[in-house]
Amino acid sequence: NFPEEIKNIAGSIGLSLSREKLIAGIIKNLLCFIENPAEGTAIYREHCFMRGKKIRFLYDRKEFFGIVEDVDDKGGLVVSCEDGILRTLMSGEAEIIGKDYLT
Repeated sequence: NFPEEIKNIAGSIGLSLSREKLIAGIIKNLLCFIENPAEGTAIYREHCFMRGKKIRFLYDRKEFFGIVEDVDDKGGLVVSCEDGILRTLMSGEAEIIGKDYLT
């Protein structure tokens, strides 16, 4: 459970681990991305909890709304925006809106 002010933008891996095991796992997975970017991206794509969610985000300093459709080969979120344009987010903050953050 996250505080009200961040519950739409915070995420959790849903595991109870020691910091040491968590950091070791992160380093191991980062090495996977470095050694085999395609495999790392495939794993990220498979586990991306934002796919299918409606989000709000900033793109070129403008606010947009859309549905996360996929993760591209470079790790960017592919978003089908309400204006009909597909945009790819490579960095920044995306907020899940509506009740979607509960699922």
